[in-house]
Amino acid sequence: MLAGLLVLCATGVLVALFAAWRLVSGGIDLGFLVPRFERALSGALPSGPVRLGGAGLVWDATAHRPALHVREVRLLAPDGETLAVLPLLALRPSLQALRHGTFAAERIELIGAELRATRTPEGRLTVSVEGGGGTGGRDLLERLYATREGTAGWLRRVELRDGMVVLTDPSSGATWSASDVDLAITRRPDALTLAGSATLGVAAAPLRLEAVYRAEPPGLDATLRFERMVPLAATSA
Repeated sequence: MLAGLLVLCATGVLVALFAAWRLVSGGIDLGFLVPRFERALSGALPSGPVRLGGAGLVWDATAHRPALHVREVRLLAPDGETLAVLPLLALRPSLQALRHGTFAAERIELIGAELRATRTPEGRLTVSVEGGGGTGGRDLLERLYATREGTAGWLRRVELRDGMVVLTDPSSGATWSASDVDLAITRRPDALTLAGSATLGVAAAPLRLEAVYRAEPPGLDATLRFERMVPLAATSA
């Protein structure tokens, strides 16, 4: 009996060590779960059907924990046209949903994505992912706030990590870019809260954004703060 328990414990340790080694050396392929992940994302994201190129369990060196990554994420229109392609998303499943027998994402993180915002003649912003079509920034927030049925009901947070945002004003020909963008959108019952940071342009000016979007009455209240300004000469020295 004792020998059997020792063998069982030793086997468990070896399996755990092998899994840990796979995580840090390239990840564990989860391709057989791609259809389930596609269904979960199709219901959660405010776009339409989602198609994935692959999935895996990897070690996130930034967050220092295992992470579920899905690759080559294609956001599709109802007619099948590709709206945008995202290189990588990290998913955090909802434990409450799993207890109800449903796989749903509680948190979705865009890693290294490039977003483009274009100012229209009416003063509105059209937001798009590099290589895809655009949608109104307000429309995007409205859909994210309102989409709460099915698997979307479990979604609490959408984040952009290590991203880039490029803002273009065609009327003036001006373009601004922000790098090292970290942005988090959190869903509350009555509102969406936005909080983030970035580095603006060649002047390397760190900035922080805090905003609240409400559907009733509709509107976005935002505060943009520059933490410190670095002289342009210092960045080129």
